[in-house]
Amino acid sequence: MFKPDTAWLSVLSRVLDELSRQDLTADASSAVRRARQLDRAVLQAWGSAIVRGIYEPVDRQVAPFIFGALQVYWAKLASQLEAEKISRLNAPGDCPVCGCPPVAGRILAEGQFRGNRYLWCNLCATQWHLVRIKCSNCESTEGIAYYSIEGQNQAIKAETCEKCKTYLKLMYLEQDVNLDPVADDTGSYALDLMLSEQGYHRRTPVSFLFAAPE
Repeated sequence: MFKPDTAWLSVLSRVLDELSRQDLTADASSAVRRARQLDRAVLQAWGSAIVRGIYEPVDRQVAPFIFGALQVYWAKLASQLEAEKISRLNAPGDCPVCGCPPVAGRILAEGQFRGNRYLWCNLCATQWHLVRIKCSNCESTEGIAYYSIEGQNQAIKAETCEKCKTYLKLMYLEQDVNLDPVADDTGSYALDLMLSEQGYHRRTPVSFLFAAPE
Protein backbone atom coordinates (compact mmCIF):
# COMPACT_ATOMS: atom_id res chain seq x y z
CA MET A 1 0.00 0.00 0.00
CA PHE A 2 1.25 3.50 -0.79
CA LYS A 3 2.10 5.90 2.01
CA PRO A 4 1.47 9.66 1.88
CA ASP A 5 4.44 11.82 0.79
CA THR A 6 4.98 15.40 -0.31
CA ALA A 7 5.45 14.88 -4.07
CA TRP A 8 1.78 15.58 -4.76
CA LEU A 9 2.34 19.21 -3.74
CA SER A 10 4.08 19.86 -7.06
CA VAL A 11 0.90 18.68 -8.82
CA LEU A 12 -1.16 21.02 -6.67
CA SER A 13 1.15 23.92 -7.53
CA ARG A 14 0.72 23.27 -11.26
CA VAL A 15 -3.05 23.03 -10.89
CA LEU A 16 -3.22 26.33 -9.01
CA ASP A 17 -0.90 28.04 -11.50
CA GLU A 18 -3.12 26.97 -14.39
CA LEU A 19 -6.32 27.99 -12.60
CA SER A 20 -4.87 31.41 -11.79
CA ARG A 21 -4.65 32.05 -15.54
CA GLN A 22 -8.30 31.16 -16.14
CA ASP A 23 -11.35 33.42 -16.16
CA LEU A 24 -12.92 32.28 -12.88
CA THR A 25 -15.74 33.58 -10.75
CA ALA A 26 -14.83 35.92 -7.91
CA ASP A 27 -15.31 33.17 -5.31
CA ALA A 28 -13.23 30.67 -7.25
CA SER A 29 -10.45 33.21 -7.81
CA SER A 30 -10.44 33.99 -4.09
CA ALA A 31 -10.15 30.29 -3.25
CA VAL A 32 -7.22 29.87 -5.67
CA ARG A 33 -5.41 32.87 -4.18
CA ARG A 34 -5.93 31.51 -0.67
CA ALA A 35 -4.59 28.10 -1.66
CA ARG A 36 -1.50 29.65 -3.29
CA GLN A 37 -0.73 31.65 -0.15
CA LEU A 38 -0.90 28.71 2.26
CA ASP A 39 2.25 27.25 3.77
CA ARG A 40 3.34 23.89 2.31
CA ALA A 41 3.27 22.34 5.78
CA VAL A 42 -0.41 23.29 6.14
CA LEU A 43 -1.26 21.92 2.70
CA GLN A 44 0.61 18.69 3.45
CA ALA A 45 -1.23 18.30 6.75
CA TRP A 46 -4.59 18.81 5.06
CA GLY A 47 -3.66 16.42 2.26
CA SER A 48 -2.67 13.75 4.76
CA ALA A 49 -5.94 14.28 6.61
CA ILE A 50 -7.99 13.82 3.43
CA VAL A 51 -6.10 10.61 2.59
CA ARG A 52 -6.99 9.28 6.06
CA GLY A 53 -10.64 10.23 5.61
CA ILE A 54 -10.49 13.14 8.08
CA TYR A 55 -12.22 16.15 6.52
CA GLU A 56 -13.21 18.41 9.41
CA PRO A 57 -9.95 20.42 9.76
CA VAL A 58 -9.61 21.08 6.02
CA ASP A 59 -10.63 24.47 4.60
CA ARG A 60 -13.68 23.75 2.43
CA GLN A 61 -12.62 26.35 -0.16
CA VAL A 62 -9.22 24.77 -0.63
CA ALA A 63 -10.21 21.11 -0.23
CA PRO A 64 -11.32 20.54 -3.87
CA PHE A 65 -7.91 21.69 -5.18
CA ILE A 66 -6.08 19.47 -2.70
CA PHE A 67 -8.27 16.50 -3.49
CA GLY A 68 -7.91 16.97 -7.24
CA ALA A 69 -4.11 17.08 -6.99
CA LEU A 70 -4.09 14.01 -4.75
CA GLN A 71 -6.27 12.12 -7.23
CA VAL A 72 -3.93 12.89 -10.13
CA TYR A 73 -0.81 11.91 -8.19
CA TRP A 74 -2.18 8.75 -6.58
CA ALA A 75 -3.80 7.56 -9.82
CA LYS A 76 -0.40 7.84 -11.47
CA LEU A 77 1.18 5.79 -8.68
CA ALA A 78 -1.55 3.17 -8.95
CA SER A 79 -1.09 2.87 -12.71
CA GLN A 80 2.58 2.02 -12.20
CA LEU A 81 1.97 -0.70 -9.64
CA GLU A 82 2.38 -4.32 -10.75
CA ALA A 83 -0.74 -6.41 -10.16
CA GLU A 84 1.05 -9.04 -8.09
CA LYS A 85 2.19 -6.36 -5.63
CA ILE A 86 -1.35 -5.24 -4.79
CA SER A 87 -2.22 -6.30 -1.26
CA ARG A 88 -5.36 -8.07 -0.17
CA LEU A 89 -6.78 -6.00 2.65
CA ASN A 90 -8.65 -7.47 5.59
CA ALA A 91 -11.53 -5.18 4.66
CA PRO A 92 -12.67 -6.04 1.10
CA GLY A 93 -14.64 -2.80 1.01
CA ASP A 94 -11.41 -0.77 1.04
CA CYS A 95 -9.11 -0.10 -1.89
CA PRO A 96 -6.35 -2.76 -2.10
CA VAL A 97 -3.90 -0.14 -3.37
CA CYS A 98 -4.30 2.85 -1.04
CA GLY A 99 -6.78 1.65 1.59
CA CYS A 100 -9.37 4.35 0.94
CA PRO A 101 -13.10 3.58 0.85
CA PRO A 102 -14.92 3.51 -2.50
CA VAL A 103 -16.85 6.45 -3.86
CA ALA A 104 -19.24 4.19 -5.79
CA GLY A 105 -19.66 0.78 -7.38
CA ARG A 106 -20.07 -0.04 -11.07
CA ILE A 107 -22.10 -2.97 -12.39
CA LEU A 108 -20.32 -4.00 -15.57
CA ALA A 109 -22.26 -4.47 -18.79
CA GLU A 110 -19.93 -6.28 -21.19
CA GLY A 111 -17.46 -9.13 -21.47
CA GLN A 112 -16.83 -12.04 -19.17
CA PHE A 113 -17.35 -9.89 -16.08
CA ARG A 114 -20.79 -8.64 -17.12
CA GLY A 115 -23.04 -8.22 -14.10
CA ASN A 116 -20.14 -8.14 -11.63
CA ARG A 117 -19.72 -5.27 -9.22
CA TYR A 118 -16.45 -3.37 -9.10
CA LEU A 119 -15.86 -0.70 -6.47
CA TRP A 120 -14.12 2.52 -7.49
CA CYS A 121 -11.54 4.14 -5.23
CA ASN A 122 -12.22 7.75 -4.37
CA LEU A 123 -8.51 8.58 -4.38
CA CYS A 124 -6.42 6.48 -6.82
CA ALA A 125 -9.20 5.32 -9.22
CA THR A 126 -8.38 1.64 -8.66
CA GLN A 127 -11.23 -0.80 -9.28
CA TRP A 128 -11.67 -4.05 -7.35
CA HIS A 129 -14.31 -6.76 -7.24
CA LEU A 130 -16.82 -7.21 -4.44
CA VAL A 131 -19.72 -9.62 -4.73
CA ARG A 132 -23.15 -8.06 -5.04
CA ILE A 133 -25.84 -7.81 -2.34
CA LYS A 134 -23.17 -7.36 0.30
CA CYS A 135 -22.48 -4.23 2.32
CA SER A 136 -19.14 -2.72 1.36
CA ASN A 137 -18.79 -1.30 4.87
CA CYS A 138 -19.69 -4.09 7.32
CA GLU A 139 -19.94 -7.03 4.86
CA SER A 140 -23.46 -7.88 5.96
CA THR A 141 -25.67 -9.71 3.45
CA GLU A 142 -28.86 -9.07 5.41
CA GLY A 143 -31.03 -5.97 5.35
CA ILE A 144 -29.72 -4.84 1.96
CA ALA A 145 -32.08 -2.59 -0.03
CA TYR A 146 -31.88 -0.36 -3.10
CA TYR A 147 -33.14 3.20 -3.57
CA SER A 148 -33.43 5.62 -6.46
CA ILE A 149 -35.37 8.83 -7.06
CA GLU A 150 -38.34 8.73 -9.38
CA GLY A 151 -37.81 10.94 -12.41
CA GLN A 152 -34.03 10.82 -12.15
CA ASN A 153 -31.49 8.48 -13.73
CA GLN A 154 -32.59 4.98 -12.75
CA ALA A 155 -29.17 3.63 -13.70
CA ILE A 156 -27.93 5.10 -10.39
CA LYS A 157 -29.16 3.39 -7.24
CA ALA A 158 -28.05 3.41 -3.63
CA GLU A 159 -27.42 0.12 -1.87
CA THR A 160 -28.31 0.58 1.80
CA CYS A 161 -27.46 -1.60 4.79
CA GLU A 162 -29.76 -1.76 7.80
CA LYS A 163 -27.05 -3.24 10.01
CA CYS A 164 -24.59 -0.34 9.84
CA LYS A 165 -26.91 2.29 8.26
CA THR A 166 -24.44 3.11 5.49
CA TYR A 167 -25.02 3.22 1.74
CA LEU A 168 -23.04 3.09 -1.48
CA LYS A 169 -24.17 4.27 -4.89
CA LEU A 170 -24.18 1.70 -7.67
CA MET A 171 -24.02 2.63 -11.34
CA TYR A 172 -25.53 0.15 -13.79
CA LEU A 173 -23.55 0.50 -17.01
CA GLU A 174 -25.98 -1.69 -18.94
CA GLN A 175 -28.53 1.11 -18.57
CA ASP A 176 -26.09 3.99 -19.06
CA VAL A 177 -22.59 3.17 -20.29
CA ASN A 178 -21.42 6.79 -19.87
CA LEU A 179 -21.81 6.92 -16.10
CA ASP A 180 -18.72 8.18 -14.28
CA PRO A 181 -18.16 7.19 -10.62
CA VAL A 182 -16.91 10.62 -9.56
CA ALA A 183 -18.89 13.05 -11.75
CA ASP A 184 -22.20 11.19 -11.47
CA ASP A 185 -21.75 10.70 -7.75
CA THR A 186 -21.70 14.47 -7.41
CA GLY A 187 -24.48 14.88 -9.98
CA SER A 188 -26.81 12.58 -8.01
CA TYR A 189 -26.53 14.54 -4.77
CA ALA A 190 -30.32 14.58 -4.39
CA LEU A 191 -30.11 10.86 -3.65
CA ASP A 192 -27.65 11.59 -0.84
CA LEU A 193 -30.02 14.13 0.66
CA MET A 194 -32.93 11.68 0.56
CA LEU A 195 -30.94 8.92 2.26
CA SER A 196 -29.54 11.30 4.86
CA GLU A 197 -33.09 12.22 5.84
CA GLN A 198 -33.79 8.50 6.32
CA GLY A 199 -30.85 8.09 8.69
CA TYR A 200 -28.26 6.58 6.33
CA HIS A 201 -24.71 7.88 5.91
CA ARG A 202 -21.78 7.35 3.58
CA ARG A 203 -18.13 6.65 4.36
CA THR A 204 -16.73 9.19 1.91
CA PRO A 205 -17.79 12.77 1.22
CA VAL A 206 -19.62 13.55 -1.99
CA SER A 207 -16.79 14.11 -4.46
CA PHE A 208 -15.49 17.71 -4.45
CA LEU A 209 -18.30 18.94 -2.15
CA PHE A 210 -16.57 17.87 1.05
CA ALA A 211 -19.50 17.83 3.38
CA ALA A 212 -18.17 15.56 6.12
CA PRO A 213 -19.90 12.17 6.35
CA GLU A 214 -22.47 12.09 9.15
